[in-house]
Amino acid sequence: MSWTFRQIKDEKGKDQYRLIIGLGPLRLKRDIEIPALVKNSLVTSAKLSKEIRSNDANPVALWITSAGKGVGNFAGMERLEERAKGVEWAMVLR
Repeated sequence: MSWTFRQIKDEKGKDQYRLIIGLGPLRLKRDIEIPALVKNSLVTSAKLSKEIRSNDANPVALWITSAGKGVGNFAGMERLEERAKGVEWAMVLR
């Protein structure tokens, strides 16, 4: 599995995020509107020390980007899901 996440501009020049996820020959592309928030933003990846198996009933958050109010309150040791709940806007990759 591979994924890319980058900032792009749509046809009207508006900022968006583009997420592309690939698994073998399959590819999913999604453009996500960037909310108009304050400039604070933070991106974090999970630090995995061993293999973690997940399923649809128990997804595991691996990566998060967050913006807006609450971003500066990140203590660094909380779970990614907890941070997503404590900020104005977040996108979590599970």
